[in-house]
Amino acid sequence: MCWLGLPDVGPLSAVDVVGVCVRAVRAFCHTGDAQIGLHHLPSSVPGSTPLDQQVLLETARLYWQALIRPPAREIQLPLRDYHRVKLLALTGYLIDARYTHVIVDEAHELSAPMLEVLDRSPQSVIALGDELQNLNGLSAHHGGFIRQRYIDHSLRVGPAMDNVLNPLIQAHPAAIQAAFSGSAEHYTRVSFFDGVTVPEQPTALIVEDEWGLFGWFQRLTHLGVAFVMLHGARKDFELFVEDCIELYRHGTRPRHPMLFRYASWQALAEHKGDDKAFIAVASMLGKGYTAQHFAKAKSRYRWDKAPKLFLGRVRDVRNMEFARVMVSPELMVPQQVTGNRNERARLLAGLYTACSRARHELIVPGGMLDWVKDQGRG
Repeated sequence: MCWLGLPDVGPLSAVDVVGVCVRAVRAFCHTGDAQIGLHHLPSSVPGSTPLDQQVLLETARLYWQALIRPPAREIQLPLRDYHRVKLLALTGYLIDARYTHVIVDEAHELSAPMLEVLDRSPQSVIALGDELQNLNGLSAHHGGFIRQRYIDHSLRVGPAMDNVLNPLIQAHPAAIQAAFSGSAEHYTRVSFFDGVTVPEQPTALIVEDEWGLFGWFQRLTHLGVAFVMLHGARKDFELFVEDCIELYRHGTRPRHPMLFRYASWQALAEHKGDDKAFIAVASMLGKGYTAQHFAKAKSRYRWDKAPKLFLGRVRDVRNMEFARVMVSPELMVPQQVTGNRNERARLLAGLYTACSRARHELIVPGGMLDWVKDQGRG
């Protein structure tokens, strides 16, 4: 990035400015906007004045131009797929007419630029998706000339699931009209819990993120319970735990993507607020949890002897189903989310996706349905 000669801006060093530019351009590339605006800048930039914001905006625009039209041959910035898709949308690209049909699965995850390309291309497009499973928040929509059809019957679960999933649908800010109807011949049981206990029957434990993984990993290994971390959940998990311990005990700058922006544990704690899974991990670290404790937990990890539990995040189970599912409480934030429709959509999509993975039994926190009603009033 020294090629661009980016300056310090207000309280931000040149390195921090690079991070702001990368995040602003990424946000821009997922919208249908024609140019980068102030609303694409990260909302968490510390201590910046209106003038600083304008300088950051122009710097982000400079960074975008250097991405798509490098001013010199030696400038080679990392070009991601979402950069390419955005450029195709801005330049009016059409899919080659030699293709007659386009079929898209998981269409709720398509970005607005990708939808622009599809909508103006000459092909017949069949897009299959479920907006309630968009874990990033609100989905982008096709143009108004697109015909939409809703599938509202599920052969995975029985009618008892209607009382759980329909309130989630009704509370979702996308205002989806179709109601869910479980049509399976087998019975689906919905159970509620107040205190979190380890299930005695084969169950998938679904958590929000790495904080939930950390807490459950320690609990299950301590109890000697055989379990499997789902494949996606295992990626970088050890790095996450090691970085947490180092940041808490020694203030070492983290490397994990979820943590690297925090220079201190205090900064991380201020951001996480009253997140239940984070508080549980912080309490554990406060009691003296060290790298040696984690090494001992890893040595107790039993996964090859008929495991009865499966541990994973919501995003690890989107294309899976389980006979029995238990939803971890931290998927619900304590307060009502008002104002931010995208954040409300993200939270409700996490719960909807986790709950809809169950076939025969779903186990959820006791206050979940009341919490969902509160979100619907936001």
